[in-house]
Amino acid sequence: MRFFRENTGLKILAIVVSVVLWSFVKISQGPGSVRMQLTLAVPLEVEGLGPEIEVDNKPSNVRVTIRGEARDLDQMPENFVRARVDVTGLSPGLYPRQVRVIPPGGVELIATEPAQVTLSLSRKDSRTVPVEIILNGKPASGMVVGNVAVDPATVKVTGPESAVKDVHRVRGEIVLAAEQQSFTMNVRDLLPVDENSRLVPRVSVTGAHKVLASVELQSISASVGVPVSVANVTVTPRPGVRHSIHVIPQFVSVRTGPGVRKPNSVPTAAIDFGEVSEVTRRSVALAMPEGVVLVSDEDDVVEVEVIPVRVPMPTPSPTQSQTASPQRPRPSPRS
Repeated sequence: MRFFRENTGLKILAIVVSVVLWSFVKISQGPGSVRMQLTLAVPLEVEGLGPEIEVDNKPSNVRVTIRGEARDLDQMPENFVRARVDVTGLSPGLYPRQVRVIPPGGVELIATEPAQVTLSLSRKDSRTVPVEIILNGKPASGMVVGNVAVDPATVKVTGPESAVKDVHRVRGEIVLAAEQQSFTMNVRDLLPVDENSRLVPRVSVTGAHKVLASVELQSISASVGVPVSVANVTVTPRPGVRHSIHVIPQFVSVRTGPGVRKPNSVPTAAIDFGEVSEVTRRSVALAMPEGVVLVSDEDDVVEVEVIPVRVPMPTPSPTQSQTASPQRPRPSPRS
């Protein structure tokens, strides 16, 4: 009983403070409050990049884990978390930089992966390269593609010096869909490629982001039949064996463009059968001469058959032996 009689005022104050704190926590959390943890792929931004400096190897995203009230995270706008590295005043070279993530108020940052990145900075470069237009698809039957002109014929590309030096040209694409007459169109999405037609990353087209391409379509001649040549088919020779080469079909129907003479034959693509010891057949594409098109797309592949035929080996003729008869001595003349 003594415990309850002593320091009564302090005990009452402690109880009041506890009730107030409990009420504050309940009000802050609210009814049904739930905390939630999220891991996001956040675009990595580079700040302070000089006008003549490019980043060679910047990772596109970092993984950021945050925690907060579920209702707050659900109401956050898109890209509410930002990740940045600062390269202010840096010249070309390799630099380890800390990733800085500042979450919005009320959101706790748990982890950033990676927390540090190594950036390769290089000098920005530009060069002028030609434009190449690739045609896919086919024009209308009886038409053939003539001249393809592009304006402007060259464009400027910009990017890191190490990447720009690999750019050989920029490439645009036009898909033909049975067009019946010549046409002109804008070609966008120009892609910088190297000499092997592989895309060069981190390089952009500056200035003209589109070109004007003019595609000429010409009428082709009436169809004619020409033989298929097997001049490009090779077989390894074998002693005592002759190889008979056949092609199926033997003739194909073709048309020729304006000013193009009818070919004497249409060759197959080059193919080497190697050593053939039994009847062998392979499908081979045709190598169409320039300005010559097939009437039917189904004829673009033929069957080449190689048949080995044994031939008798020549028998060497026996050597004629020449035997010289001994000469008898002449009788001496009588005196």
